[in-house]
Amino acid sequence: VQQKASCFPAVALAPPPGAHVIDGCAAPGNKTCHLAALMGGRGSVVAFEQDARRHQLLKEQMALKGATTVTTVHGSFLDAEPQDYAHVTHILLDPSCSSSGMSTSPVRDPAGIAALAAAQKTLLLHAMTFPSVRAIVYSTCSVYDEENEMVVRDVLRAQSRFILAPALPWWPRRGHLLSGGDDAVACLEAKTIARRVVRTLYPDDATIGFFLCRFVTKEHGVGGDGPY
Repeated sequence: VQQKASCFPAVALAPPPGAHVIDGCAAPGNKTCHLAALMGGRGSVVAFEQDARRHQLLKEQMALKGATTVTTVHGSFLDAEPQDYAHVTHILLDPSCSSSGMSTSPVRDPAGIAALAAAQKTLLLHAMTFPSVRAIVYSTCSVYDEENEMVVRDVLRAQSRFILAPALPWWPRRGHLLSGGDDAVACLEAKTIARRVVRTLYPDDATIGFFLCRFVTKEHGVGGDGPY
């Protein structure tokens, strides 16, 4: 059983049958086996987990659920060499976050939130170096802009290969509008990000507070409402 919002990332990534996928922050494995199920048991999923106890739990869950296309790796996704996974086409990243969308005692310290956001950006930029990756979904159970829209904005500015695609366009609750000040380009960027990302709100949406977005390469990109 998962929260409704926790089912969104695999659906947003939408890897087709036969795809090769990485789940970069996998344990306990609910999203991992959801990916394998969406692919109809065809293709492959490599699931990374650096904590030994959680990696053992991940292995046990994949065996219990019969997710035979999943290979687990006890290690950090950041240590994965992109050329060793040159066949991978899709990446899911649901990294450590403040848990501010679901916890009664989330990370509230600004320095702690900043550290989490820095780590999240590092993971995303690493994912974008994998040569055949065409789609990346990033998600958090955070309600803070610093871990969500601001991470998206900073990642878009830090590289030029990936753009932001509309995620789950049927879902009505979209992102927060970051301040662009008097800068017209920054205002356009903020509006585009807000339109294309997804949020859920507790209790209004009958699930936890959650965020996700979908990056795609420019050759697999979208048009229509802005350059991002």
